[in-house]
Amino acid sequence: MIKEQNGGDPNEVWLFNGNDSMQENIKNGFMTQYASEVYNAYGVGIYFAADPRLSMYFEQAEKAAFFAKVGASLKQVRSATELKWSHKGLTDGDCKVIALLIATKFMPALSNLELYGNSIGYEGAKAIADALQSGTAVVTKLELGGNKIGDEGAKAIAEALKVNAVVTTLDLRSNSIGDEGAKAIAEALKVNAVVTTLDLGYNYIKVEGAKAIAEALKVNRVLTTLWLNGNKIGDEGTKAIADALQTGTAVLTRLYLWDNNLGDAGKTAVQDAVKGRSGFQLYLWSYTTW
Repeated sequence: MIKEQNGGDPNEVWLFNGNDSMQENIKNGFMTQYASEVYNAYGVGIYFAADPRLSMYFEQAEKAAFFAKVGASLKQVRSATELKWSHKGLTDGDCKVIALLIATKFMPALSNLELYGNSIGYEGAKAIADALQSGTAVVTKLELGGNKIGDEGAKAIAEALKVNAVVTTLDLRSNSIGDEGAKAIAEALKVNAVVTTLDLGYNYIKVEGAKAIAEALKVNRVLTTLWLNGNKIGDEGTKAIADALQTGTAVLTRLYLWDNNLGDAGKTAVQDAVKGRSGFQLYLWSYTTW
């Protein structure tokens, strides 16, 4: 009935019957006056949903704690186009809630999700990755930097990138990602046709990871901005990147490489590779463009 009255949208928000006490629910049953976008934002109650996972979530006491942590109400989250939840102390468990809300279309307009500087590890990254593969996510900018997802988390995100056709900007900086994670991301870049900006700065990527990324750049046709600063790719890894740029197939226009133990050989190689490429921005010394 709600679906018919709401133009085809069942609007699960209206299916929550919440009030101030469980005793009131037991005594009075489902009271339609409490089924609204005003009353369902607090209290205990009964939730009916087409997706049982969402129903189970709303029955848990953690709901109030989660929304208090992020500083938003249920109603605000449902209509949000961006959620800037950096430095909120979010855990893997919180990430699973966020992923669930994405996968169940609870946030149908969300395009920008910023989760920088939390306590998100592999499990949280895997949950977000699963949501990105659900086919319901409309997130175009995902910021997971400053967490601790590691190689395994990077691998999970990489798998999502192979099928996700929405995310264009991905920030994974400062996440303890090493060569194995970089290799997984590189494989995803070979088939992904939408990511234009990728930040892998300040991780633990070395020569092998850089070489894998270089191979991806030879076939990728969309990535224009790449942050690799603050890693350990050295001259050998930089030369591999330079070689990819010289093939003429890479479409990069902005490359960040400072703090990578670069010597003159590496710097010269990449400088020669981009020489004559109009508008190319190469950063070898912090934000100073070569």
